[in-house]
Amino acid sequence: MKRNILLCLVALLGWGIWTSCHIDNLLERADGGEKVPDKVLNGLQDAPGRFSEATVISGLSGLADLVRNGGQRSLRAAESATSGWGGKTVSQTYRLEGFNEIECSGVAQIYFTQGDRYSVKATADEKLLKYLKMKVSDGVLVVETKINRGVNNAKIRVDVTAPHLKGVEISGVSGFHAANIVADDFEVELSGVSVCEFSTIKCRTFSGELSGVGKISGRVAARKAELDVSGTCKGTLDIAADVLSLEQSGAAKMEVNFKGRLAKVENSGAGYLNLRVNSDLLEVENSGVSRIKLSGVAARTKISRSGMSKIDTDALKKR
Repeated sequence: MKRNILLCLVALLGWGIWTSCHIDNLLERADGGEKVPDKVLNGLQDAPGRFSEATVISGLSGLADLVRNGGQRSLRAAESATSGWGGKTVSQTYRLEGFNEIECSGVAQIYFTQGDRYSVKATADEKLLKYLKMKVSDGVLVVETKINRGVNNAKIRVDVTAPHLKGVEISGVSGFHAANIVADDFEVELSGVSVCEFSTIKCRTFSGELSGVGKISGRVAARKAELDVSGTCKGTLDIAADVLSLEQSGAAKMEVNFKGRLAKVENSGAGYLNLRVNSDLLEVENSGVSRIKLSGVAARTKISRSGMSKIDTDALKKR
């Protein structure tokens, strides 16, 4: 029974990611006038060879919502499946230092604190700690949970303290949680069913690559911020930077509040972006059947759309 539940969870996650990766191709075919297979656009079986704009938008937007909601259900199911083991909880300290990056896979949750000294401590069921493997390799703290098929409901907390941190790579059903981080440059890479949440990251350059069914939230203060969002990711970010470069595709859903000189946005696929700005220049390109809602103020704007995309500028004002 447990094995079947796990297989269903993996299958649902894989379906969401696979479907989102093929949305762009589907949009190009529809926009180019090619008949999209009826089995993909359920409910459009009787449509003629070239769909009307309203029909395609309705069908593909519904598909995007299905993918996104399915992905978020996968995330909730994964979090529920790793909610606890019910045994005696113990902590173990590890002598690991000399790292400035963190790589986490499996089911562990990383709680990071920036401090003067290195400290690594894991808290979990006493029988579960044997499945946790940690090491430092080339300046990277590698955290892995090698849990076999007979072990589920695993919950592992890893508290990490280090003087400096320049990036995290989170995958599997893992998470990264932090308060305030000050760094030269900082990079976030999310994949799988992962979570990244923080209070504030202050750095020169912030780079985020988000894919799969990930979630991100926090505030960024940087000279330059770059975001590449795909899959069915969902997030809320408050960004203060000189320049923001945002590329979004797939069925991602993001809310971004930006304050700075230049915001440059490229949105495609079937996703949704809610962008509030206070900037000198706002450049936006929207394509596919993606939707953008713009609000706030900008001194100058350069906004374009193609395909069947939509841009709502009713709440956007010029200085």
